[in-house]
Amino acid sequence: MGNEFSGMPISQSTENKPQDSRKPGVQLRRRVFLMVLAGILLALMIILALLPRLLFPPYEPLPTTGKYSVGTLVTHWADPARAETYGKAGGPRTLAVEFWYPQEGKGRYPLVLFSHGAFGNRRSNESLFRELASHGYVVCSLDHTYQCLSTNLQGGKRIWMDAGYAGEIIREDAKKDPAQSLEFYRKWMGIRTGDIQFVLDTLLAQVSENPAHPVFGLVDSHAVALIGHSLGGSAVLGVGRARGEVIGVIALEAPFLCDIMAVENGNFVFDPREYPVPLLCVYSDASWPHLKEWPQYAQNARFLEKTGGNMNHLYFEGVGHLALTDLALASPFLTRIMDGPGHAVGAAEGLTRLNQVCLSFLNRYGRVEAR
Repeated sequence: MGNEFSGMPISQSTENKPQDSRKPGVQLRRRVFLMVLAGILLALMIILALLPRLLFPPYEPLPTTGKYSVGTLVTHWADPARAETYGKAGGPRTLAVEFWYPQEGKGRYPLVLFSHGAFGNRRSNESLFRELASHGYVVCSLDHTYQCLSTNLQGGKRIWMDAGYAGEIIREDAKKDPAQSLEFYRKWMGIRTGDIQFVLDTLLAQVSENPAHPVFGLVDSHAVALIGHSLGGSAVLGVGRARGEVIGVIALEAPFLCDIMAVENGNFVFDPREYPVPLLCVYSDASWPHLKEWPQYAQNARFLEKTGGNMNHLYFEGVGHLALTDLALASPFLTRIMDGPGHAVGAAEGLTRLNQVCLSFLNRYGRVEAR
């Protein structure tokens, strides 16, 4: 059988054929729009591909200068005496704790406990931890669960920062509403100082019960120093007043939030007592010009007038608040965005100097032979 359609004529009529009624100018604008849209999408794809490298480019960690190689240990401790108040899971408050220690160490070494800043984590100053461990210190740093950017609990469960806590940090304004600020401070400090006290109690119990442990067995339970950055510095300043084992405190740009006793006539009322142990307060360009005008830093300004003896103050000119942490190495771009322009000191130079200052302070006050 032949093709039944082969003999049918092909109509050339266009009477019923839809016509493109768009004018040439409209068609041109449409083509230009599509080309621009394609260009934007391509640019976004390139940015997304390069973003991780832009935000966190490869970098060389700072070399250690001590004689010891550095080992690390991560553990998780749950506090049966405190229920978790963040999140919905409940149960005991659980913390990730990490140690940096001298691997070839023999005998006992001073303990340094570190508390990170408002949006940091336990590794925020790892270059400092490694430097101290290489010189014969056991360093312990903890994640303040729900008050750190993120943490992994035992079993690998990832816990992110609590949104309510982050909102409080952003909203807090001591000039506009000191009473609300004090309420926030007491809440944050209650959790953080509780974390630090629990970790110290647990660790010192392990030191007593497990003298042969490769890490706990290295700790001198009578020589405990505390370091903290920002909100973590405020927490260790509070713990430094409360524990007899503490022989020195380093506060990296941190107000004395635990010293605020009340608000009277719109002003903070601070604990009038002197600080009981050797203290090093470090400041950057972020706070140094404002110590006498920021209400939460009034105690810092008062102590600044008491130099000499066990009271030490250091202004790091040319660096910002986050440049006092390893974020300056890990993400120079983010550090510049968050700290702002105008800081002349490079990350490696600034952190190397900071780490050496901290080491010198601890060698002066933290060693048994120094005391």
